[in-house]
Amino acid sequence: MTIPYEITEEGGEEYEGNVAEELSPVVVPVRVVFNENERLPPEFAGMMTWAIPQAPLYATVLQRAYKRYKAKFIANFPGAGTLYLNTKIDPLTNPSPQGFSVTVTAAGLVPLPEYEAMQPLYAAGSIAGITLAVMDERYGAVQ
Repeated sequence: MTIPYEITEEGGEEYEGNVAEELSPVVVPVRVVFNENERLPPEFAGMMTWAIPQAPLYATVLQRAYKRYKAKFIANFPGAGTLYLNTKIDPLTNPSPQGFSVTVTAAGLVPLPEYEAMQPLYAAGSIAGITLAVMDERYGAVQ
């Protein structure tokens, strides 16, 4: 789209016609999900419990999500062992897995830090029988 204009003596530009009508912005509806006074809660929460295989096998515990708010985890260990989490598959398939690790010395439930990224997340364990409960909170479409 071209808009006719003239260069004035002062070096500025002078437009002909009603520029506001010709350059009217496209209205994009948005929804504020956080401000200093309030935060809208996520619209969706997917919940799943995964049986984590021993390395070098792995489980995909989170898919890529552009509208993820947070993912929350609780790991259940049947005994002493380590749980490895990574956003890439290759470090988990090594003989000694690499990534965020949680090591326990006895059986029990362990809450993990919240995950706020959109990347997928993979998990592998050092022992058999580790389970990982995941709650993935997401926003819906922008309205």
